[in-house]
Amino acid sequence: MTEDYKILVITQSNVTDKELIKVISGIGGDFSCVTVDKLTQKLYNFKPDVILLDKSISIDDAKLVSSELNSLNFKDASIIALIDNKNIANIDLYIESGAHDFIFSPINNSEFRLRIRNHINLIKYKREWENQLRHLELLNKEKNEILAIAAHDLKNPIFSIQLLGKTIRDDTSLTKEELYEFSNDIVASCDRIIDIIKQLLDLNSIESGKINIDIKKQSIHESVIHFIELYKHKADNKDIKIILEKHSDGICVTDLVSFNNIFDNFLSNAIKYSPFGKEVYVRLEDSVNNLIVSVKDQGPGIPEAEQNKLFKRFAKISNKPTGGENSTGLGLSIVKKFSELINADIKFSNNIEEAGATFSVILPKS
Repeated sequence: MTEDYKILVITQSNVTDKELIKVISGIGGDFSCVTVDKLTQKLYNFKPDVILLDKSISIDDAKLVSSELNSLNFKDASIIALIDNKNIANIDLYIESGAHDFIFSPINNSEFRLRIRNHINLIKYKREWENQLRHLELLNKEKNEILAIAAHDLKNPIFSIQLLGKTIRDDTSLTKEELYEFSNDIVASCDRIIDIIKQLLDLNSIESGKINIDIKKQSIHESVIHFIELYKHKADNKDIKIILEKHSDGICVTDLVSFNNIFDNFLSNAIKYSPFGKEVYVRLEDSVNNLIVSVKDQGPGIPEAEQNKLFKRFAKISNKPTGGENSTGLGLSIVKKFSELINADIKFSNNIEEAGATFSVILPKS
């Protein structure tokens, strides 16, 4: 219980009560003594959890210690004063310096150890509570960010559906072609809403531990082909060609659902940020220990100043989708979390000889 805690005894001189040292040593943890004249440096370097004020300290030194502890604002440390008939007048000073407890001489060893351990436990519980509070504050902040971004990103497609629906309902002069065009716009808006909700649900599933992972040796080749075919229509709309440049049998050790989410995001982003009339290249490459699946686009690449936030939640870089597509800023943060679940590495780099970027997932073979 006490192994990770530090106890500092402040004394009048270098000679410390041997019995006191013996009792403290029996408690465990890291133990040190310091004289009043060297207190400041010791407090900074040692950073004690429990401070014991020895009964040998004079009234003048007690004032000095009190002033020092107050000025350094040692709120996290428990301050315990050892009191006997000679220094009982120091009690008020110790109270002013923030003393939490007093132990009167003659010292009962069992009681002394118990009191010290109780203070250490209080410190431990206080720190655990503070950590939990910080974690809850972070979760609450993230929840508010999710709600704000979800509301913002959902607002436009919902308003679009509402406007198109009212137009279809109220304008009886619409031609068949116009109705077909409006219907397509409604479907596209619904797709945007579904995509946002799916990403939020994926994020929630991962962070709540509710996602089922089935890691085993299998081929991801068919999944790659499936997504290339799935995105062919969106690519055709922007006159983008998806080229399977190099491929293997795709054998690796992974969870297929997690891989699908990663590759889906890579391919979707490549099409989303590529200019019209460009090409997207997909590669499956074998190394000795890994399978590397890469997606290379001919878009603007990732600005160097923004690369460090690429996989952070809600990170939206300055690059904009070239066809008015939606972006939540959640995709790559979800990719990162899926990669951690399946022991995969994610790499990205800007292309050297041409425009664009390459995103890769490195999957173990065993």
